[in-house]
Amino acid sequence: MMKMSWLRRTKSNNGTTPIETGFAKLLDDLTTLEINTIIKKGMNAVAPPEDIQETLKMLLDRYKERIDRIIHYNSDIFDQLDGIDKDLSECYSYQKFHESLIKCKIKLDESGKKGVRIRDIDYTRINRMLYFCKFIQERSDADNHAIKIEILKILDKTKTDNPGTTLYNIDIYNIKLKIDVETRDKVKINRYFDLSDERIVMQTRFGIDGDVVTRIEEDFSNSPKKLVLDIHNEHTNLSVNYWKSLIDIAKGIIFR
Repeated sequence: MMKMSWLRRTKSNNGTTPIETGFAKLLDDLTTLEINTIIKKGMNAVAPPEDIQETLKMLLDRYKERIDRIIHYNSDIFDQLDGIDKDLSECYSYQKFHESLIKCKIKLDESGKKGVRIRDIDYTRINRMLYFCKFIQERSDADNHAIKIEILKILDKTKTDNPGTTLYNIDIYNIKLKIDVETRDKVKINRYFDLSDERIVMQTRFGIDGDVVTRIEEDFSNSPKKLVLDIHNEHTNLSVNYWKSLIDIAKGIIFR
């Protein structure tokens, strides 16, 4: 057991100290490693903004733009779907966007059972958006360690009758927020920002138990490009070495 006599051991309700909780989360984060390779037309290489609210706004903008393109590209299918929101431009909160996306997913699943389906890549993108919206919902509603917000300023009061009270249901465009977010949540938000609505062609996932899974997009696997395969393999090797070094550091701290 790690000795921490030099630290103030203030215990939480579950009997653990903040340091112990921090290490538990660190070890949990180190149990898996995931490497994604993306193919993209054009590249602006924009890093996530330092302001987490700006990151969330930019990501929601990308999601809405992608949905608009999916609807346009699959217009013959969406023209047959009733009861869905086809214009999401006025979704100013993740909750409103999430609810619209859920209705869309239900209708697409019903259509798919009849043999009428949108492109797999677009269906995958919609699922990725749903996962992120669900993450924001869960981290906003959590009883403990939730992502907390403080309203600093309402930019235009005429546009906000009910601004919301959580990161999930707040109007993130018209209200300036102070967002209290844990490091691991910020990392996850930035990861979704990087993946955004892009086309992931290869993914390799390692588990600390030795389990390794590699997924390859079907269209890409039919005519794989050697350059992309080599890049993915090289980045996988680099990531594994870095992951191993982090595990060694954690072991050194815990068992010293």
